[in-house]
Amino acid sequence: MYSSDVIFLFGLTVGLFMLTVTLIFLFATALWHVAVYTLSSVGLYRMSKKIGVKGCWRAFFPYFSDYQLGLLAEKTGVGRKKKKFPFAAGYVTLRLCGVALNYLCAAILVIFAVVMSLLLQTDEFPKESFMFLSTAEDVEGFYDAIYGMAVSVGILLIYAVTGMWSLFCTVAKAVVYFRVFRLFAGGHAGWLMPLAILFPPSAPVIFIALSCRTPVISAPNGVYTPPKPCV
Repeated sequence: MYSSDVIFLFGLTVGLFMLTVTLIFLFATALWHVAVYTLSSVGLYRMSKKIGVKGCWRAFFPYFSDYQLGLLAEKTGVGRKKKKFPFAAGYVTLRLCGVALNYLCAAILVIFAVVMSLLLQTDEFPKESFMFLSTAEDVEGFYDAIYGMAVSVGILLIYAVTGMWSLFCTVAKAVVYFRVFRLFAGGHAGWLMPLAILFPPSAPVIFIALSCRTPVISAPNGVYTPPKPCV
């Protein structure tokens, strides 16, 4: 038999070890995200500077960088007399709407759960119509069954809505990436874009690599002329 002190010390050691591992993991994850974001920002800044897109500073701020990326996408096909699609405004709007949609769905789910909980306590709720959903004979078991079913349906609907929106945003990001990559990589954008979408950690590396290249754009005279430094 082990003494209580030995058991306490063993539990304390295991707890401290798990806490240390968790903190190291969180710290490494934070460093990874900072490194990825920094590489993406530097690459976007350098690409914006080479193309001559104003407001290069936007590359270092969340959501402003999406707008800057959209501005780069609008530069594809310089010199063509073609009406440009507002990729910058459209892309950043999609991103912001996606964030707002996630918070809105979370709020709706909480409100729905509270309303269902209150509704089940009222005498007006038609309990007889839903008795087949529960095999429990007690009232609390019946309430748990109905409440669980309602919340599960709500969660599934929210996942469906947010999933469809995320898919739509991914398609928009693929279009923007393809147009930006085509500015610097030409025909290689066809495989660089799927790589950046399917394997997101590769996107910062691609940004840095492309920012070291000379832009490949359709200039009016067929010759690339370095633009004035952006502000």
